[in-house]
Amino acid sequence: MRRILVAGRMACSPTYYIHPGDLDWWLFYLDQDWRDRIHILENDLDGRLLGWVLFSPRFNAFDVFVDPDPVCQAQRLELFTWAAEQMAGRIQASGRLVVRTMWISEHDVQLIAHLESRGFKRDEYHMIYLEQSLTGPISQPQLPQNYRLRHVAGEHEAELRARASHATFQSPKPFAQYLAGYRRFMRSPAYALDRDLVVEAPDGQFAAFCIFWLDDVNRVGYFEPVGVHPDFRRQGLGTALIQEGLRQMKERGMGVASVCVESDNPSAQKFYESVGFGQVHRIFTYQKENCGTLVA
Repeated sequence: MRRILVAGRMACSPTYYIHPGDLDWWLFYLDQDWRDRIHILENDLDGRLLGWVLFSPRFNAFDVFVDPDPVCQAQRLELFTWAAEQMAGRIQASGRLVVRTMWISEHDVQLIAHLESRGFKRDEYHMIYLEQSLTGPISQPQLPQNYRLRHVAGEHEAELRARASHATFQSPKPFAQYLAGYRRFMRSPAYALDRDLVVEAPDGQFAAFCIFWLDDVNRVGYFEPVGVHPDFRRQGLGTALIQEGLRQMKERGMGVASVCVESDNPSAQKFYESVGFGQVHRIFTYQKENCGTLVA
């Protein structure tokens, strides 16, 4: 599955392929119960993976990614149609009436025409994909006195790390449940301590945090998630954190850093632009109501 994402990004086609780090984040943190939600398209002759579908009932959504090879791409629209039908069946059984597909590049005119011909409409909500080059100098992080920038030291700091993100994202989950989920993520093959950066406050709390991911083939780093605890904002902690992440990405051979921002979060977009990121393109969500008539 990662190979398809890496190859798709290398192909530089109009189709948007998520960063491999997104896949790890989805499967090992957001879902953690995905094995019956992934379907694969494989070559009958050699068993090579040609494409994959991920169903996300939590979001009424499905994702489809296909190998950029032209032979595989010929089946892409058919796979989207099949996935839409399958997702419709899943959410109808739960009484919900909308199905959506995300990560549709504004430049992917073929897929957009296919979705619109089947009654999907573009949602106002979308993502903004930003990048910055790592070829130039990176500013040195500056922190208030007695703050410290480092990576998470081990699982014994899981509670500190979870408390920071639980407060930042105002999670409705009971904290014990949230902490258990973060512990499982830390024990997963996707997690790396040295890519989970934090700013430690003078009182020992984690005041800010981010995780960065690496695509060694395309040499693209990716930030997901990034946050500053509500009690510690407006002190430049987020800027320092990103600068350290950029420095470490460059140190590990990345040529470009990237991040996605929600369209309804202009303050986040302004923040990333202030630390050197620039908008590359928009990534749309398409959705359809009345799931019984998803396909013509």
